[in-house]
Amino acid sequence: MNMDRTRFANPEMTGNCIFHDILLKDVSGSMSGKGFEPSKSKRDLMYAASLAALAIKRDQRPLDRLAVIAYGTTAKIFCGLENVVDGYEPLCCALKKAKDMCGGGTRMAGGLRIALDLIDERDLGLSDVYKPIVTRLICYSDGHDEKTAPALECAGFLKERGVIILSFGVAQTRQEVDEQFLRQIATTPDHYRFLGDGDEIRRTFARIATGMLSVDS
Repeated sequence: MNMDRTRFANPEMTGNCIFHDILLKDVSGSMSGKGFEPSKSKRDLMYAASLAALAIKRDQRPLDRLAVIAYGTTAKIFCGLENVVDGYEPLCCALKKAKDMCGGGTRMAGGLRIALDLIDERDLGLSDVYKPIVTRLICYSDGHDEKTAPALECAGFLKERGVIILSFGVAQTRQEVDEQFLRQIATTPDHYRFLGDGDEIRRTFARIATGMLSVDS
């Protein structure tokens, strides 16, 4: 598993693996608030960035898979790990449904539990084309979590299984998000980043899609 984490940090090696990415979307009520661009909420911006990242994967990494989970007060899976080419339309539909879900508060634990169940059902070893599978969980929050202890416990179980967790704070100021919590959720503190404007969100999600986002970039 350490080899997988080294691969994540070395963009030159990303072509030798297949990413199974689990996107854990914050759909709490505050995501409908003012975003970083005129007439766009944070919800709108994250939806657009996720949709663009899926299109990049389809065109550049056709063996990758993606799952879509949303969380607010409760959590729901909208699509399991689907191939980004064969499952492109269902994944687009899942992203749209997740965008339209408004979940009240912020409780990441429910989404992390669903992700844990999802990976426990799958083989995290080699794919059928003999490339190693690297499983990543991409999560973000625009606020302060209401149930940090169970979320951290679930994140710990995911890390034990070799899952790379990338976490992001999405807000206009760092004070709006719990950066300490998000750093603890991430695989290492360096796997957390604050995203404070629309261009940075789009750029970061594009780099995640290609596998070029490294811990030291």
